[in-house]
Formats: sequence, C-alpha cells, structure tokens
Amino acid sequence: MGIITNQYLYFLLLLVPLIIYFKRSLVNRTPKLKLLSFILRAVGIVLLILALSRPFYQRISKDLHTIFLVDLSESIDLDSVKEKCKDIRAKIAKLNKGDSHSLFYFANEVKRSSILELEKKIDLLKTNFTDDEFRKESKISSSLLAVRMAFPADKKKIIYLYSDGCETIGNIEKTVNTLKNDKIELKFEKIKKISYPEASIVSFIPNTKNAFYGEKVRFTAKMTSNKNMNAKLKFVNNGVVFKEIPIKLKKNKIKELSSDFVMKKECSSVWSVEIVPAVDHFLINNKASCSLNLRGVVKVLALHEKPRKLKSFKKILAKQDIEIETRGKFGLPETITEMLEFDAIILANIPAVHLTPRQMSALKKYVMDFGRGLIMTGSENSFGLGGYYKTEVEDVLPVVSRYEKEKEQPSMAMALVIDKSGSMGGQPIALARQAAKAAVELLTQRDKIAVIAFDGQPKVMCDMISAINTSQIENSIDMIGAGGGTNMYPAMLKGKELLEETSAKIKHMILLTDGQSSGGDFEGLAEEMSDLSMTVSSVALGQGSARELLNRIAEIGGGRYYETNDASSVPRIFTKETMEASRSAIKEEPFIPIKISETDYLESIDLNDAPYLLGYVMTKVKPTAKVQLITEQGDPLLAFGRFGLGKSIAFTSDITEQWASEWLEWNNFGKLWSQIIRSIIKKDASTSIIETISEEGSKIKINLLCKDDNGFPINKISWDGSIKNSYGNSEKIKIKEVGLGRYESIIDKPEIGIHSIFLNDKTNNNMKNIKYSVNYPKEYLLSSKPPTILNNSNNSNLQIKSESSSKSIENYFAIFAIISLLTGIFIRRI
Repeated sequence: MGIITNQYLYFLLLLVPLIIYFKRSLVNRTPKLKLLSFILRAVGIVLLILALSRPFYQRISKDLHTIFLVDLSESIDLDSVKEKCKDIRAKIAKLNKGDSHSLFYFANEVKRSSILELEKKIDLLKTNFTDDEFRKESKISSSLLAVRMAFPADKKKIIYLYSDGCETIGNIEKTVNTLKNDKIELKFEKIKKISYPEASIVSFIPNTKNAFYGEKVRFTAKMTSNKNMNAKLKFVNNGVVFKEIPIKLKKNKIKELSSDFVMKKECSSVWSVEIVPAVDHFLINNKASCSLNLRGVVKVLALHEKPRKLKSFKKILAKQDIEIETRGKFGLPETITEMLEFDAIILANIPAVHLTPRQMSALKKYVMDFGRGLIMTGSENSFGLGGYYKTEVEDVLPVVSRYEKEKEQPSMAMALVIDKSGSMGGQPIALARQAAKAAVELLTQRDKIAVIAFDGQPKVMCDMISAINTSQIENSIDMIGAGGGTNMYPAMLKGKELLEETSAKIKHMILLTDGQSSGGDFEGLAEEMSDLSMTVSSVALGQGSARELLNRIAEIGGGRYYETNDASSVPRIFTKETMEASRSAIKEEPFIPIKISETDYLESIDLNDAPYLLGYVMTKVKPTAKVQLITEQGDPLLAFGRFGLGKSIAFTSDITEQWASEWLEWNNFGKLWSQIIRSIIKKDASTSIIETISEEGSKIKINLLCKDDNGFPINKISWDGSIKNSYGNSEKIKIKEVGLGRYESIIDKPEIGIHSIFLNDKTNNNMKNIKYSVNYPKEYLLSSKPPTILNNSNNSNLQIKSESSSKSIENYFAIFAIISLLTGIFIRRI
C-alpha cells in the first residue's frame, strides 16, 4: 500500500491537543466508555487524513488487453485487409479467460468497431466510392495515440497495427517512442498496397521560382506505377498542352523526365503536368502543379561612347524578350536607386574616365549588395585600355586588366611630364603621384620610364630607367611636391631628350597640367617629336588649364587628348593611356572561340559553327573566376564570377561590327547573349523579404526574414497578410515577430490548388506575393515506404510479462473514518 500525496499528514498533529483534551475531560462516563469513545474518534481522524492522502495498493496482473488497429485508407488493398480479418479472429480466439480486446479502424480519423462491423465496412468500401473524404489520409500517429486511451489500467497492453505503414500526417517515430514509454507493445502487420493498376505523379518542380519572359525554364516530373505500363505525359499551361511525351513506366520504379519551355507573355504562372496511363484506378494523383513568379521582360542598360553602334545588338536581343536601353558615355545613373531599375548593366565601350568615383562605388554595390549583374565587353575603352585597372569596377569583374605582354610585342619608353606648380597642391598632386605609379605597374621589364616634374623649371625626378626598378621609380615619384609657377616647354624638351636616348620601338610622352604655361614653341616641338616617331598625349586638369594648346599638342603629336575637372579621374586616364600607347593589350586578328568548360548559358549553343571574331582585349583571369571560352592563344574570352550577392561576365571581344560583324549575323548570337544575360540577373525582385515555406502535418509554416539595404534585420513590422485560392476566396493570416528580423505565420493547409499568399509590410511600404501549390494528398503517393521504426517494432525488446496496477482505496478509508467518528460520538452520548 502507498499514498499519492503526503501533504495532509501534518494534520496528524491534531491528535496531540485531542489527547490533552481527553485527559482533562469532565464527561460523566465510565473510564472504559470514555476511552473507547476517544479511540474511535482518533481512529476516525487518522483515517480521514489518510483518505485525503489518496491511499492505494498495487495489484499484479498477467491479463492482456489487445487493441487491433486497422488501416482503411485509399492506399490499402481491401482484399488484403479482408484476409487480415481472419488473422484478427484467430488472435481473438487465442486470448485467455481474463484477457480482453478492442478493435478500431482508421484513415482520416479513428473509429471503434467490431470484427463483424469491420468486415461489413470493407465490403461496402469495395462497392461504394462515396467515402473518399474519410479514406484520403493515413493518420497513423494520431490514431495510435487515440486508441491507447482505451486500455484498462490493470492489464498488459499490446497494439496490432494493420497498415501499409505510410502515414500522411504525423510523426510516427515520436509516437512509437511514446508507446514504449507507456509500456505498450506495438506489433506491425503490413498490409499490401492497392493491387489495381495505378500510376501517379510523384513530384513536379521547376529549376527556378522566378523567371522573366523569354527565359527558358526546365520543369522536372517524377512518376511511378505499381505495374509495368505505357503512358503519356503532358505539360500544360493555361489549359493548352505544350508538350506530350510517350513514356514507359516500370513497376515500383521512379521515372524522371525534364523538359524546357520558354516563358512567353501569353503564359500563365501556373504550370501542370498530367500523366495518362493505359490503365488506372485513381485520377486524383495523375496531376501536379507548380507556379512561377513571372517578372516580365528583362531590362538591361548598355553603355557605349557611340550608342548607335549597339543598334544591331539591341534589335537581336529584343527578339529574345530582352529590352536593351542604350546610352552614351555619360549615361550611367548616379545613384544606386536609379541603377536598380535595370536587371543588368553592360559596359560595352565606356572609358573609366567618364565614370565618377561615386558611380563606380554605386556600380560595385549594385552587384555585391543587391545581387544584380554586370557585363563588360571588349573595346578600346574596356578593361585596362579603358582605365579600369585597380578600380572598384574591376573589383567585381572576373578578370584583371594587368596581363603579361607577349615577347614579340615591341618595348616602350615612356616619359611622364607632370605639373607640380602651386595650383596642383593638395589632392591634385597626390592623385598625380598615384596616376604615375599606376602607369609604372602596367609596364613590363622590357619597358623604360622617366619622370619629369615642372614648375618654373623642369626637374628630372627619375632618369630613363628600366620599369623593373619599381621601388626606385615609385620613391622618386613620391618626392614630387607642389610649388612654384608653370613653365611646361622646358619640361617637354627634357622629356624629348630622354626619349631620344632610348632604342625602344615605341616612344611616348604623357603631359599633365592644370594651368596656363609660359611661352614656347609647343607645336613645333610636338611636330619634331612626331617626325622622330614619338607620340604625345596630354591631360588638361580643371577649367583653368590651357585646353586648346594641350589639344593641339596631342593632335600634332599623334596621341590622345583628355580633359577633366575631377582630379580623381587622373589615375584612370594614366592607366588607360599607358595601355593605349603600347597597344599590347589588343589582339586584332581573326580567331575561333574554344570552349573549355560547360555552363548553363552555353547549353544548346553549337560553337563549332561559330564564325570568326576579329579581335579581343587581353586580360588575366582572377583565381576565383571560371573561364568558359578562350582564344586560340589561350587568353580568356568569356569568364564568369560571383561577387557578393551578384554575378559578372567578362567578354573580351566585341558585340558591335568592330570585332563581331560576323557574329551579329550568326543565328545563335541572340540565343547565346540571351542566355548569358539571363544567367547573371537576380530572379527575385524583393531584396528585403526572404521567405521559406514548410509543411508540418495539417499546417503550413511561413518563415520571413526581413533586412534593410545594408543587410540589417528590420524589427517591429506591421503586417497585413492574406491567402487567396484559385477561386478568388481570400482569408486573413496572422504574422508574428519571433526574432531579430524574423517573422512567422502558421496556417491550416489549404485545399488542392494554387494559392497566392500576399504579404504587405505596412511599416516600410513593401509587398510580396508568394505562389504556393497544394497537390493531391500524400495518401495517393505510390512511392511512399513504411518507416524503419515500424518494421523494427516487431523485433522490439519490449516484453511485458505482467502488469502491475494501482487501485485506489481512499473511498474505503473515508467510509471507515465516518463510521468511526459517528460511533465515538454515539458512545460518548449514551
């Protein structure tokens, strides 16, 4: 015997004052009656206190209670269940005299029955198909948990589960462990699945959730059957069969088949796949659907110094449902907000000198932080030739502008003539030094360089020495400081003299000034240098510079003239000019591209019939980039890279008539460039709301992660949420905050169909529409297999030989307590 609670035992202390009262009692009764009355009342009080403590005693029982739980869901072969009824009858017949049993059948819910009623139910289901609502689920876990409540407390417990073991809702592993903890033995008796010829769609998914018009999307369907059979597979959109494929299904094998479709404006966002078997039992599992977020036409900004050169490219891409907006040299947006109006940006023929530091920084952020795409194509104003060496734009390209000059390329001697007058003080002279160093970095060991700084007089900072002496040259450049007047002619003359002393094949001078120079025969000197096969380029910095004179010097000297009001562009001008002067970065000769690796955007492009390209810019691949096409000399032609959230492409040849005239006529040109562009664009337009959806039994869970433009979580958002089915019926959903920038909504799993989940962030005026597809119930999924834990349940080590039960006796204690108290009172009164 035992008690459940001991908190009332403290009341036994009441016996102490009762004893004291007894000794002092003046009741006129005989001592024997007086003592008997006291004892009876004391015993009554003790029994009452013990009754409050809920006493019980243990009883050991070897009796058995067996529960038979039978699965009648749609996936079950009813003839097999009918055979199992014989097994159930045999088990019932073998039960001992003290044993008992219960029988239940289940599918979408569990119902108590008898063996006779069960057999009648099976016969009814075999001839009547009106009970589909009950049979559409196999809720094994919830049924096991429900029937365990039918066990009596004093018997051994055992459940025989007759099922195929494939549950549609629940956690069978957790349930089996719960039964073990409750000392309930589980025996799994497997029932055959339906024997009728049956085929089903197992899954149907696209290779992307988001797509643009004109984009090719791959849909993959998986099918199975319980018999060998022939069937037809149909891909359907908007009620129109886009493709029909004859297939052969093998018994209990999964067949996978993929097909590509181009998203057109007339297409719906919902795609379906249907299987039409030669023989079939269920129709509900012959169809599955999925949905895409169709974002319209891809918008691309293409920049070229002469936008009309991109006319053919724009026309060809329009046929691929890609909208190209062409702009000139100052067409790049100033802000990231304006850039984000485009899905990708192409720098086709724009030198870095036309981009401000702010634009370059925004373009880098456009790729890395906002996941958009950047493409640079080859030209005289691209890569190193365009002055992009060591810029923020080069940071997000898969190639670098520096390259190893070919041995047969001629050597070059360069003279840098830099204004160091007082007006160059501060940032201009610092950037001039930076520009000179950038030029040095681009030279090879076969090149030479001299640096002359001038104010009122020229000063040779570095004689004409080999560019291999990088440290010496850079140290001399660092010695340039601003101060004094402006007299350019003597410095030019000194530079000419230093160039004359070399035997280099190419001799070039870069002249930089921000002011008006003292007099001199500049044009005559430039002409004389030209006669000696020397070239001169000039850079006019600021409004006060002698622009007309500098332009004339460059024109006569056969070089290039640059003018800028932004001192920060000087380094880009020098790197562009250094590479332009040597011409070693350009390879102008016909070649055929060579593919060295596979990638999605080269799929179905036959490069064997590709025509010649006429030139390209030589670059060097970054270690993290991937090269798909190379030239016949092994230089990169097409390279891909990931940078932050975005992607970039470098195509070192051209997309205009200059080097790609034959390619523009090639029938695969539009398809190739369409696939290249689509490979780098961000498919999901929403950058602030990231969602995941998961199924949890009869519920679906929507998890949201919200971030601002800098990647920080957004908290305390006020949401409006709703879910709308394919019939237009809408229902509100609640969204709650569960963590930093994290929100959650749990809703009932909707009916079969395509549903739209609308999320409205009222706090930040941001919206998102999620398509969610609900296909047929898992009950009709033929590929399901019973979990291992059920198959192992028959080999369980849990053997319960006897069952101990607790029987409450508090009522007996209470009754005897009352009798004892009343008897004591009666004796005291008589």
